[in-house]
Amino acid sequence: MPNRRLTGEPVHPRTLLNTSHLGEAGQEVTARLSALAMQLAVPAREWFLAEMVRIGLADGPLTEDERQAALEIAAGLAMTHAQAVGVIALTEQGASAG
Repeated sequence: MPNRRLTGEPVHPRTLLNTSHLGEAGQEVTARLSALAMQLAVPAREWFLAEMVRIGLADGPLTEDERQAALEIAAGLAMTHAQAVGVIALTEQGASAG
């Protein structure tokens, strides 16, 4: 079975958001992001992710951990991997231009 994250197919957020190391708090984060995703249109999800990336960029370029966290947030918002990568890249470009 191909990796659905790479094919651009939507994947249920609970299958991608890796919060297992956080215990109950991680489950709460996953549940809240899933609930939020159901209420937001796609552009609002992208805006939310871009704001999270901007926070990560406040102290310089994204670290690998920050980038992975952004991808996990995007998954929690039911965004495809391709959408997430695009939003992250555009946000980084905007930050470096400004």
